[in-house]
Amino acid sequence: MQRPLSPPSSADHSSIAQRIESAAGLADQPNGSVDTPDTDTIELSAESFPEDHLNGSLPHLSQHLQEPSDSIRSDTLADDDEGGFPMREMSINDIFIKDAFLVFRALCKLTMKPLNPESERDLKSHAMRSKLLSLHLVLTILNNHMPLFVSPAAIIYSSSSHDATTFAQAVTQYLCLCLSRNAVSPVLQVFEISVEIFWRVISGMRTKLKKEIEVLLHEIFIPILEMKTSTLKQKAVILGMLHRLCQDPQALVEIYLNYDCDSEAADNIYEHFINIVSKLGSSPITSIPPKGTEPTNPSQQPSSKTNPNAVPPSLSTTALSVPGSLDTSGLGLTEQQLRRQSLECLVAVLKSLVAWGTANTAQVESPGDQTTRTIPIDDVREEVVTPDTSFDRLSAMPSASETSRQPTPDQIPDDPSRFESAKQKKTTLLEGIKKFNFKPKRGINFFLETGFIPSSAPRDIARFLLETDGLSKAMIGEYLGEGDEANVATMHAFVDLMDFDGLPFVDALRTFLQAFRLPGEAQKIDRYMLKFAERYIAGNPQTEFANADTAYILAYSTILLNTDAHNPQVKNRMTKLDFKKNNRGINDGSDLSEELLSSIYDEIVNNEIRMKDEPTVGRDRQREAYLLQSNNMAAKSELMFRSLMRTQRKGSKSGEQYFSASHFVHVKPMFEVAWIPFLAGLSGPLQETDDLEVVELCLDGFKSAIRIVCFFDLELERNAFVTTLAKFTFLNNLGEMKTKNMEAIKALLDIAVTEGNNLKGSWREVLTCVSQLEHMQLISSGVDIPDNKKGSRARKVPTEELANESRSTHITVAADMVFSLSHYLSGTAIVDFVRALCHVSWEEIQSSGMSQHPRLFSLQKLVEISYYNMNRIRLEWSALWDILGEHFNQASCMFRPIYLILIVFSLQVCCHNNPHVAFFALDDLRQLAMRFLEKEELPHFKFQKDFLRPFEFTMIHNSNPDVRDMVLQCLQQMVQARVANMRSGWRTMFGVFAAASKVPTERIASSAFEIVMRLNKEHFVAIVRHGSFADLTVCVTDFCKVSKYQKISLLAIAMLRGVIPVMLECPECGFSPTAIEKATHADDPMVKFWFPVLFGFYDVIMNGEDLEVRRL
Repeated sequence: MQRPLSPPSSADHSSIAQRIESAAGLADQPNGSVDTPDTDTIELSAESFPEDHLNGSLPHLSQHLQEPSDSIRSDTLADDDEGGFPMREMSINDIFIKDAFLVFRALCKLTMKPLNPESERDLKSHAMRSKLLSLHLVLTILNNHMPLFVSPAAIIYSSSSHDATTFAQAVTQYLCLCLSRNAVSPVLQVFEISVEIFWRVISGMRTKLKKEIEVLLHEIFIPILEMKTSTLKQKAVILGMLHRLCQDPQALVEIYLNYDCDSEAADNIYEHFINIVSKLGSSPITSIPPKGTEPTNPSQQPSSKTNPNAVPPSLSTTALSVPGSLDTSGLGLTEQQLRRQSLECLVAVLKSLVAWGTANTAQVESPGDQTTRTIPIDDVREEVVTPDTSFDRLSAMPSASETSRQPTPDQIPDDPSRFESAKQKKTTLLEGIKKFNFKPKRGINFFLETGFIPSSAPRDIARFLLETDGLSKAMIGEYLGEGDEANVATMHAFVDLMDFDGLPFVDALRTFLQAFRLPGEAQKIDRYMLKFAERYIAGNPQTEFANADTAYILAYSTILLNTDAHNPQVKNRMTKLDFKKNNRGINDGSDLSEELLSSIYDEIVNNEIRMKDEPTVGRDRQREAYLLQSNNMAAKSELMFRSLMRTQRKGSKSGEQYFSASHFVHVKPMFEVAWIPFLAGLSGPLQETDDLEVVELCLDGFKSAIRIVCFFDLELERNAFVTTLAKFTFLNNLGEMKTKNMEAIKALLDIAVTEGNNLKGSWREVLTCVSQLEHMQLISSGVDIPDNKKGSRARKVPTEELANESRSTHITVAADMVFSLSHYLSGTAIVDFVRALCHVSWEEIQSSGMSQHPRLFSLQKLVEISYYNMNRIRLEWSALWDILGEHFNQASCMFRPIYLILIVFSLQVCCHNNPHVAFFALDDLRQLAMRFLEKEELPHFKFQKDFLRPFEFTMIHNSNPDVRDMVLQCLQQMVQARVANMRSGWRTMFGVFAAASKVPTERIASSAFEIVMRLNKEHFVAIVRHGSFADLTVCVTDFCKVSKYQKISLLAIAMLRGVIPVMLECPECGFSPTAIEKATHADDPMVKFWFPVLFGFYDVIMNGEDLEVRRL
């Protein structure tokens, strides 16, 4: 039986962290750190550790934070020796939280211990092993105990005061300094673990460390991606971390909300990141992949997140044996893989935006089952993401982080309109900054117009120039140095806003010159120095300077010394004695003290006055040493952390509000600001590579992007993405088509099926590709298809493999589904669809010209979709016909836009010069008419009349006798098959026959008259019942006036005369005495029946040319 451990003494327990620190020589706080709760003076008694704590049966610390525990009496704790205040009663939780802080602080200090060059090159050195082990332990703590870092219940109480500090606040400075000093390390193993630690900070602590994360991203990680001197492996490691961020939709959206929409944020983190990744993914390859190395994808390598307790690769024996060189050739990483990794990041972002933007439900594919189930999105968020989870599923899941859609108490709910306004304001500000950096006066006018500067008062302009980040220091110097009265006044106000009280002379001058860059003109410099001297003397009246002239001359002399001491082109440098000689007698005839001049000289020589890096200049592009760049980044980051800590100590909460994402609307502006980099990053690799895996990745990105633009109705972006994808099909260049182009065809067909309701004007590109696909299938089958556009050029044909693929079941079924599923389209979407299909159909007809076998694929599809959509309501049909009638009414100004869709056939197709086209169109019209006549038409509607109008138009405008005969045959078949359902269509029918009476072809006129005679004989009652008696008499009258064919006219006049007795006997006419008494004026038989007949006789007598007919 194992012997239980004995409780440690209070002295042993309280010195655990101190011994860890002293072992590394880090008992003191690191440079740049700020005060933290005093934890070293706490003495704990043995009673503080119950038996179960020592035997290892203690629950997890995060559980302790939720459980009440006994408190330790104050008499068991030592009073503070200095303050004399009794200690508050401490619980077991408080003690463990203090211990956790002490251990974590000690480990962070160990990670910050600098390495000498020998230790950096030797991974087996004691110092390097200590750093790697400390980093590993920090990462392990974050992996296993993240609840402690984010819990508001984790409080540390100072032993010297009653102040309470959260655990997150206490460790922030050490954690940030640990990252800033190690994330710029040239040692790859240190760099990898630092990046992994930063990922844990982003994924678990971003609500607590908003500003700190911004500093690390803006000053370290994003610059490393941009620097030419950073290695491929370093960039790959960062991209691997960012890839995981891209797979977390909520974290991604919150990055945009809290940084891109925050006017106080130094950079648009999300937008900047997308631009960088797009450039990396589309950059040209300059190196050749090493032979014999199997490439590995860093983003797919196992990380410590897979198993929090596992030792990371940096501590394994294999890793320790790798030379500590920055050369990546032996690591199997190439520029091609880096581009692939960048592409994966872009696609992951798009998939996350899709998941967040369409977050009402999520389709989760269950293993072993091809069906999908729809579950609430919040349930998806709660699922655990394992390392074996596929990429598709990860990207489809809206979030894999610890955060949820519901904001926590320290988070503020997001308001889309508020963020839209904030983003617009920041965009306007950035636009103004660009204008100012190009031409300062233009920029100032822009800021005044947009309200960023309240007024044109010098103090308002000066305050804006002093406090606004991003303005070029050189341009500020040029603007304030101008000699105009307004510029001089602004410069004076600018300097008056600076505080030099109590500062040494050189420190004040250094502060002064950091606000702008001195211009080159002597007069401008003179004005600056005069004002500086006046301001310095005003704030430091106790100085030994006799007057402002002394400060003015000494400032000039100090600037000359700074240039002389640090300009590499100066050979003979100024000595201290020379500097003193130059400044003799400047203090109102007296000399300044030797000590002052010596201190100024020494400080300038040892510490050059120079400008900090400006954002507009670039991130050290001209430097070639990564180590120098990294040191600058680390130093700048620590300065920003120091300033941030001071601001937090003062109680300022400006910019500290963290917004938790919950609205899907944020996806729209996120895509709008980055759609051009998305398009460039996807189209570049798709055009250059033939690797099918990369092609599939690009096409997935296109699908996601098009889904977003369709969902949010972004017209410009939708046209750009759909048009680009359509061009990648290469259907207009079959000779150069490759397998990747066939994959693009499949992707486009999938998009047509899934996003059809929102494609709108982009349907034209999609249906053009479908038409070209059918054209390709015919060519590959050996069919001779005329094409006027290609002329006599030799036709290029696809390879046999691609030809077979184009006829595969997958593509054939997908293309057919575009049309067969059209009945699922909305009422507005079907309008866009048919408009585009008519346009493509007309292009097909025009391209085949007068061939005996014209291309009529899309024309046939028009008929098919009419069948598929036959059950739509009349309102949708009317809207469809009105819009398309207007669109295709270009051929004749006689017709108003309200004409129906089928005017398309009459105006363009049915009247085409090629009779084969006209025959095909008329036959299609006949089929459609048969289907539409199956539907019953209610009284007072004119659906049938308008639908049959194309036959009348064709009879009038097509001079081909065969086509006109085809029109009569179509109408005759309709009468034979659908006469029972004929209502308003009678009027149009008689209009067609009347038009045929004027045709100069006897067989056409005779056929038409025979049909009219048959209708009068067999369906007279139906004609009268549906109000077309007048149309019948007008039609017969037109035949009576046919002068060329007397036989027809004589028979017609006899028919018109024979209508009278039939009319009088027909009960539908209402000539009985009772009916006449009840009839209104509009229903008066004399008006409805006698008047058309009598007017017909009158018309024949007055306008007829045949005398015999007129006599009869």
